[in-house]
Amino acid sequence: MAFIETRKTRSPQGSALAQALHASFDRVKEAYDARRAYLATLRELSALSDRDLADFGLARSDIDAIARS
Repeated sequence: MAFIETRKTRSPQGSALAQALHASFDRVKEAYDARRAYLATLRELSALSDRDLADFGLARSDIDAIARS
């Protein structure tokens, strides 16, 4: 039976690929977190009455722009 020794070596391309994948994953996670924050803000502001929004100086039409900021 033959014995073959294999070694895992890091090539510069493998390292660059790992960094690119990691950066891509970070961007996806940031976008996911931003979307969750947007939806939570939108949900909370939409639950307020028009009178409550007016107390904050807001109109219902302002909710989307505020949630996106």
